[in-house]
Amino acid sequence: MKTLLKSLLVIAVLLSMFTGCTTTKVSETADYAIKSYNVEIPARDSVIPASVIIPSGEGRFPLVVMAHGHGGTKDENGGFTNIAEELGRHGIATVRMDFPGCGESTESFQLNTLSNMIDDVDSSIAYLLENYSIDKDRTGIFGYSMGGRIALAMATDGMHNFDGMVLLAPAGDADTMVGFLGGQEAWDGYYATAQADGYTDFTTIFGAKQELSLEWFEDLLAYDPIDKGAEFKGEALVIFGEDDFVVQPAVSKATAAALGCETLDVTGDTHSYSFYSDSPEIRSAILNGTIKTFRKAFN
Repeated sequence: MKTLLKSLLVIAVLLSMFTGCTTTKVSETADYAIKSYNVEIPARDSVIPASVIIPSGEGRFPLVVMAHGHGGTKDENGGFTNIAEELGRHGIATVRMDFPGCGESTESFQLNTLSNMIDDVDSSIAYLLENYSIDKDRTGIFGYSMGGRIALAMATDGMHNFDGMVLLAPAGDADTMVGFLGGQEAWDGYYATAQADGYTDFTTIFGAKQELSLEWFEDLLAYDPIDKGAEFKGEALVIFGEDDFVVQPAVSKATAAALGCETLDVTGDTHSYSFYSDSPEIRSAILNGTIKTFRKAFN
């Protein structure tokens, strides 16, 4: 009898250990309740303002980290919030952060470089793994515009192992930002000023005033992620619109071709993609494509 009781005790302990390490299935329907947290993540000599959404329930959840566009915010006027909440309702945790000089960030926009933004994404993933019930073996990334360039660079650098990636109008080539600055002549002028003074003043087509550092230019010239697209082996989707005047549709299509993945055409709202307008059909299409891609990646 004592031997039997001892055996049962050992089995119970083992079961409790395995139960604590269980992973959750991603739901086809919005079955999960969600909890939202605003957090500050240590980075460099500052903190990263971030928002976390965790589904309810036991076990470890897959994680999607979200990277916003150039000069955008972690909420993207509610567009990112909506995507994060819907992913959460399907059993996928998310973290989205304000990059340097954006949203609630207290850092100078001069620190808004690809290197620092990639570091912020890494810091955010590490923070979630340390503080929440996250499955480290099921991670993905969602990137919009410049955030898409960040996602593509990270997914193909040989140091990250994302299972899924959704790119919304990814600024995957250098020519996109040359055009954003007003063309090659304007780019050359801004770059020369940054080389002389360490940064240059720039006003976007949307009226935002920014200080672009020399490192901002040099990082863009150093990264060419489209060329390495074939190295990504996870599930991927590239979303674009034929009327996008910031990231040309040809760039999105070239990115998808390099990744060998499907595209989703949501033409009708230029580069806003329903984030800065009332375009419910486009928002719904983006949500459905995003959820479908990450469900396939994580299940």
